[in-house]
Amino acid sequence: KKMDDLIARAKVRPDTVLYMDYGQREMKARTNMMTRFTRVCAQLTEKGVLLTSRIVPGGEHNEASWEKQIPFFMETLFYGL
Repeated sequence: KKMDDLIARAKVRPDTVLYMDYGQREMKARTNMMTRFTRVCAQLTEKGVLLTSRIVPGGEHNEASWEKQIPFFMETLFYGL
């Protein structure tokens, strides 16, 4: 609910680019996380955010997993430059 309200109130610039991911193993450990992740992605896209989102195969909530995502989010952030 808080995330829904936050996104609904957000003023988004037309050139806003966002990378968002979630680890596959992490997602399985949380009830309804796929539904929530999908909803947030849809809300951001509807607001005009240029969104790249992915479920990281085998991904977990730790620095080692996040480090492997650097090429993905860097490509997203520098796309079009």
